[in-house]
Amino acid sequence: MQRGGDQSGAARRALVFASGCLLAVALLGAASGPAVASDPFYSHSSSGAAPERVLPSRPGCATPSRGAARPSRAAATPSGSPMASQLGGPAEPDVVETDGQVMAIVRDQPAGLQVVDVGASPPQLDGFVALPDLGSPYGLFLVGHDAVVLGTGLPPRAGSVVPVAGGYETTNVVVVSLVVPTQPSVLRTSSFRGALEGARLIGGRVVMVLTSWPAALYANGTASERACSATTGPNLLPALGTITLASLDPTSVAPAAEVTVRGDATYVYASATIVYAAGTSPLDWPCSPFAMARAAIVACCAQGPGVACPMRTPAIVGRTPTPETAIYGFDVSAPASPHYLGSAEVAGTLVGEASMSEYDGYLRVVTTVRSSMPGPVAQRVAIPLAESVVTTLKPEKGAFVEAGSLRGFADGAPIYAVSFEGPYGYVASYGALSLLDLSSPSAPALAGKVITGDYLSLLEPLGNGLVAGLGEAAQSTASGSTTNGTVPGASSGESLVLDMFGVSSPASPDLVSSKALGAGATSLALGDPQAFLWSPEAGVIAFPVEGPVSQGPFGPLDVWSVGQGGELSLVGQLQQPGSAQIERAVVLGADVYSVSQKGLMVSAGSTLALVAWVPFSDSSA
Repeated sequence: MQRGGDQSGAARRALVFASGCLLAVALLGAASGPAVASDPFYSHSSSGAAPERVLPSRPGCATPSRGAARPSRAAATPSGSPMASQLGGPAEPDVVETDGQVMAIVRDQPAGLQVVDVGASPPQLDGFVALPDLGSPYGLFLVGHDAVVLGTGLPPRAGSVVPVAGGYETTNVVVVSLVVPTQPSVLRTSSFRGALEGARLIGGRVVMVLTSWPAALYANGTASERACSATTGPNLLPALGTITLASLDPTSVAPAAEVTVRGDATYVYASATIVYAAGTSPLDWPCSPFAMARAAIVACCAQGPGVACPMRTPAIVGRTPTPETAIYGFDVSAPASPHYLGSAEVAGTLVGEASMSEYDGYLRVVTTVRSSMPGPVAQRVAIPLAESVVTTLKPEKGAFVEAGSLRGFADGAPIYAVSFEGPYGYVASYGALSLLDLSSPSAPALAGKVITGDYLSLLEPLGNGLVAGLGEAAQSTASGSTTNGTVPGASSGESLVLDMFGVSSPASPDLVSSKALGAGATSLALGDPQAFLWSPEAGVIAFPVEGPVSQGPFGPLDVWSVGQGGELSLVGQLQQPGSAQIERAVVLGADVYSVSQKGLMVSAGSTLALVAWVPFSDSSA
């Protein structure tokens, strides 16, 4: 999970009104002549190889993969760690990783990688290596005896060329050797154009999804800011930007294998064989200047291979578009040679990557389609009218074809959290948890529902018929109505809540236990799911808590035991010396390891008594 600034696709995307005509000219130029260095649709290789043109396909536009790198050695499997994917697929990067012997931790101040010997008793501080090539760290993987750290490249110097629609973004991958843990050293750094939207470790290779924009969008930063402030217009980036899947062997100097399509991505989900990238679908262009750009793109696409084109031709000018999500699939069954499978569009928007899950060859996607209502009418409605949708998709002949769908199962309420377990889906909406039976992809069904009154932002299946939920408890007035309004966080009296649901009988789920954690409390895990630990071996849940209920400037790490029937009992709260913000917890053996930017603390699992405190040095020396 990333840290150190919002890097989500949605936060970066805005396009100025005048850019449509400029891009139309660029597109027509691309269609009428041979490829040149200024072509806005060049796809540049980070390895220094010759640039490739983006080739069209329907729908989406794909480039062939670059040369495959040699096979990598097997990745290490973390022992007793929560760092496997929260979604049940390939491992995701995180700011803390361990193999049970060595723990690698991404640090902010000083910026670098800290190594700790957790195989020793008590743990011993090993080496530290500075990472000057990273502007903002995203996370890391452990691959054999190496740590692979991902993050943004350094920002450009003042006066340099930046894109119109946000800062100039590159993604760097730094491979650090841990062969001698007391002396970690940087082996190599690979740089990729584009913003990192997500990554997975598949077959020992680091597979990344990056988004970027045509070179025609690049201009002087100051001038671009003035242009943006003076004009408005719809977002063309989904049709004009690119999504690149890059597969890198971190043990080799060979360049990454890449495939690029036209589109936009914000969320990434992966199964063992397919990586899915989801983002805003190309929107209709409602104003006449953009009709010019549309006509140019249509003419450009008609030129045939070698010319980029949007995912689909925009519809009638002047029509108000319905928000849709475009999903792009990449086959990584042979991770060294990825290729583009196809794409699909589904109605509505996702709440996050957890809204997607693959099972038995079908992709399940949960979205919310919000009603477009006049302002005065919307103000009189307590809950915004929204339609919940689950769609099942099957890859078929270069596209993802809808197999079935179910609409309206959340009774007009927006969706706040989603999780899947086998053939079932769990969906938290406005004060309720819905269980979806997806065992028949052509006929998804609502199996059952339980009313909670809570607004859950995180759902975690625990197995054995239990699902944990973390979010905000509903607050009630004297009349019995909720005070939170229409969205979580709207009231000043929220209380963090931990709910436990019994789902052994999908037709009649029940709320087994619910623990309110204090008015005004919140948790890092609500926005960073990897801060939520479930250890089935120890039978405990742990997550950081912060807010007025806490002692000191930062809150403790709450540790809860989970009974066989789902009963919740507070084991205790862990506070590091100096009241540091605990970011991660790991269970190794019988102990709980809590990690902050100040140090590593080890506590006995049964009593939480202090076993060891390992403070980090304040300098990189």
